[in-house]
Amino acid sequence: MASSLSRWLVDPKKNPLAAIHKKTVSSRLRRYGLRYDDLYDPKYELDVKEALNRLPREIVDARNQRLKRAIDLSMKHEYLPEDLQVWIMLAYLRRDVYSRMYIYIDLFFYLFIFIYFLIFLFGVLRFVNLNSNSNSNLGFFLFFIFLGK
Repeated sequence: MASSLSRWLVDPKKNPLAAIHKKTVSSRLRRYGLRYDDLYDPKYELDVKEALNRLPREIVDARNQRLKRAIDLSMKHEYLPEDLQVWIMLAYLRRDVYSRMYIYIDLFFYLFIFIYFLIFLFGVLRFVNLNSNSNSNLGFFLFFIFLGK
């Protein structure tokens, strides 16, 4: 009971106050060039450590570079320039949009191949049915399509 309540309190998808808090913290982190996900500590949570191990090396290196830059800016009592803040956030959004776009392109490609295969198969079946009086040729053509090389 208490764990489900605490999960609800901190989940930005379920609790509107947690969403406002996440937006506020994200805007403050953006001043240093960080993302909200950069706050997760791999030494504290083993799941985060495992997730970072599974990520590609360039993403982990970019995360480490963001953390180093944020520490440096914090020590100097400075913020990242506004144009870099906007550019960094656009780069994150562009990467997310492109990754989703590639997923949809793959799905449409496989759907197109499947539809093309069905049209081809029905064309072959129609050709076999028009040119023969028996169904013996149909089995041969289906065998040739699926198993023949």
